[in-house]
Amino acid sequence: MKTLTGKLALLALALLTLSLPCFNRTALAQEDEAAQTEARPGERAQGGQDGDLVRRLNLTPEQIRQIREIRQQNAEEMRQSRQRLMQAQRSLDEAIYADTVKDSEVEARANELATAQAAVARHRALTELRIRKVLTPEQLNTLRTLREEARQRERELRRERRENPNAFQEQRRPNLRGMEKNNAKPADLAPAQRTPAGRGRRP
Repeated sequence: MKTLTGKLALLALALLTLSLPCFNRTALAQEDEAAQTEARPGERAQGGQDGDLVRRLNLTPEQIRQIREIRQQNAEEMRQSRQRLMQAQRSLDEAIYADTVKDSEVEARANELATAQAAVARHRALTELRIRKVLTPEQLNTLRTLREEARQRERELRRERRENPNAFQEQRRPNLRGMEKNNAKPADLAPAQRTPAGRGRRP
């Protein structure tokens, strides 16, 4: 029962995160992850931020079931909309960077991309509306609070990046000095640093 509840919670999260601004870019990936988790019997959903969101909203088993049904009913339409969006983006890129560029071709592909983006946005909005109707007024207020917290974190993160962009680059840069020191071979060390195997350094 705990395993089933965990899977349903992940499915609920995949759609609830459509309402959070900081998750909008990854909501589709979360939907795919939820579907894959559902297809793997016996695998338990992971905790962390996912479980925290479900706990803060205090979703009931019935609400989780309803959200799961909403996802299943909209999964195929969303998959097709996502495919059309990716194809439209590729077609626009190909038109822009073709050996012989045509303004009319680029404009046509750009219009196709705009249409595909609008279709995805419409699907997300309608899905979010259906989920909103599942939530109680108290849960809706909690979700509004989570949305505002997410917006605040995004604003702070953007400000930090503007004020100190090098700090984020340093976080992604591996510590090469430490790696070189830890991986140094005896031949690379000075004679005074070498210690024969099995012997300690004499006082």
